[in-house]
Amino acid sequence: MVSREKSVIAAAFALCLAAFLLGAALGLEGPIYAVVVLIVIPVLGPQLSLAATGDDELPSSTRIRAALLISAGLCALFGFNGTEPERRLIWNLGVGFFLAFLAYEVRAGYLRRTATH
Repeated sequence: MVSREKSVIAAAFALCLAAFLLGAALGLEGPIYAVVVLIVIPVLGPQLSLAATGDDELPSSTRIRAALLISAGLCALFGFNGTEPERRLIWNLGVGFFLAFLAYEVRAGYLRRTATH
């Protein structure tokens, strides 16, 4: 039987492929389009979906941390291409992902600390 995780990742891959083909048909290109097709759909989408709905294979916190850190790192790499406004937008998005990761860590640490007292 196919696990739920594999189904979600396969659906994300199909969506990524559809977005790529649609972008090719419409002539879309550039770093912002690449961020959507290569980061948001295949990385953030499935991991945050599995974290929100609960999954037995990995804890939600691990999925959220991994999705945010991988997305922040990829945004840093994609931020070297494009025009100045596009670079700023992508780098700000990456910084936002990293700040979200830090906020999640602070919240998790606070909850752990208050639960033990």
